[in-house]
Order: sequence, then C-alpha cells, then structure tokens
Amino acid sequence: MASFEIGPRQRSGEHEARDPKIFSKVLACVDCSYASLAALSHAVAIAQAIGCELEVIRVIEATGLRASPTDPVDWAMQHRLAEAEVRANAAAFGELVHQVIIDDGVPGNRICDYVRENGVDLTVLSTGSTRNGTPTTPGSTALRVAEMAQGSVLLVPASHPSAHPVSYRRIMTLLDGSARAESALPVAVAVATAHHSNIVLVHAASDKVDPAGTRTVKPETQASSDRMSQRGERVGAHYLKRIQSWLPEGNGHHASHLLASDDPRHAVAKVASKDSADLIVLSSTGFGSHPGVTLGSVAEYLISHTEIPVLLVRDRASDMVSNAGRALDSSDLRQPLGAGL
Repeated sequence: MASFEIGPRQRSGEHEARDPKIFSKVLACVDCSYASLAALSHAVAIAQAIGCELEVIRVIEATGLRASPTDPVDWAMQHRLAEAEVRANAAAFGELVHQVIIDDGVPGNRICDYVRENGVDLTVLSTGSTRNGTPTTPGSTALRVAEMAQGSVLLVPASHPSAHPVSYRRIMTLLDGSARAESALPVAVAVATAHHSNIVLVHAASDKVDPAGTRTVKPETQASSDRMSQRGERVGAHYLKRIQSWLPEGNGHHASHLLASDDPRHAVAKVASKDSADLIVLSSTGFGSHPGVTLGSVAEYLISHTEIPVLLVRDRASDMVSNAGRALDSSDLRQPLGAGL
C-alpha cells in the first residue's frame, strides 16, 4: 500500500460553485430500538449539511397472518403511541424534522415503497441491533433497503453512538477509476465542506482494472506482473493527485491511499479503521459490478464488517433502470468531476 499526504490546493477561484441540493429529501427510518436514534442523528447531520428536507418514518411490523391488529381500536392506539414516541425523539432536533410518517407492514418493503413514491433521495437507517453489547450482522430490513431502495442509502452500525450533534472529521471516499465510483465525490465534498472535514481518498483497484479505469491483461510472468504493479502505482498516484486538484479549498489536509491488494474489501476496511474515518462514502456499485447489480461486493462487505457509517451513493433514475433488469450505463451515473466540486 502506498500512502502520502496531500495538502490543500493552492489555487483559488476554481470549481467553487456547487449544487447545494445534492439531496432534496432525506428519510430517517426509526423503530423502538436505541440503535435507530443513532440513525436519526446522522440523518439530521446530513440534512443540515446539504440543506434539505428531513422526514422520519416508523413502520409498525405486522405480526402473524394479518397486516394489522384485529381490533381497529388497538390498531389506532398503536399508531398514536408510535407517532408520539417518534415526535418526542424528533423534538430533540428542534424544527428540523419536516414530517413524521407512521406505517405498518413489512418494514423493508414499506420503506422502499415510500422512498419510491415520495421522491426520497437519501434513506438513513441502522444496520440492525446489538446482542449483549455486540453488534449483530445487518438485519433483513437494512439489507433490503440497501439493495432495493431507489436513491442513496446511509447505513449506521447498531453499535454507533447516538450523540447529537454528529460531527464528521474524516470522510473517506472510495475510487476505482470508474465513473460510477467518482459519482460519490460530490456527496463527500458537500458533507465535508459543511462539517469542515478532511477527505480521505482511497483508490482500491482490482485485478480487472488499473488506476486509470481501463481493463488489464493478466501477466504471463512475474516480471510482467511487477512491471504492471509499478505502472499501476505511478498511474494511481497521478490519478489521486488529479482528483485532489478538483477538491475545494478549506477542507484541511487530505490523506490519500493507493491500495494494491487482491481483495480490496479487506484493505479498505483496514484503512478506514486505521485512519479513524467517521463516514465512508462510495458508489453502491463499482467498475467490476455486473449490469443490474444494485450492491457491489466492497459496499456489501463494508456494511457488514465495519463499525463506521457507510453512505452508498446511487442515482434514482439509474435505479429505476437497474431494478427493471436493464443494463446500467455508468455514463448515466457520473457527475462531471469538474462540475459541482
């Protein structure tokens, strides 16, 4: 792994204009668990950073064969109690919560339906719960939303503290040379600018793509492999410096890491922990993902094996294409690097 520190860009006046509406509507998904309060805190932090609406949804999970209690009075009482609890928790954040929604059914399905029907750009929820103080693997609701919800998804580990206000000091964003991966940069920059955070750029290349985003050929000899590795490091270092030159001033010093690993999943998780990242921002899929796949292997690994919130960036329009089973064109996902940064 090659590591080097990059200082703030010296030039000024370039790429200062950015779209403040990276997201227009954020949805925080809560339940009766303590873990969901952490998700609400992070939803507030993102909504404040971006300057957008914040809604909170609570889905009362149906039990048995019926979608609601037999007695309509019990059903109405459950909804009133749930709404009162949600509003009490939301009151801690002042007037930031725009709307509270109480629904019932299968949580993962109902959340995805609401996101699709109401133009939600970012869905925030906890990965699950804890058992004896130890976080469990992501629950079915978290996985369902991560895979199927339109728009971006922020998953907050169940073990993450629910401190308010949430402050992001170091935001890590993953690049693999692809346009899909680069689509996460405007989100990372917008949040980092609002929180005065350092940005950690991580280039995780696989054996199918070099740091320039082009496919590689498997070397026939060790010497050829060494030459390709050395070339990859040179090109990767140049690529990261070029990306850094587009970052706005004022975010402090940005650490960059070029990972040379057969399994970028483990390497990325290790660097995130070592660098004490507060937030990981990445595209939900990268260069190696097959058309129609909504959650890449690196993203899936990170939400299951790190205790750091993971923001999966995904374009709503592209989701509709993907969920319909059609090929996903990366050009539809990419936001021009020079624009909005």
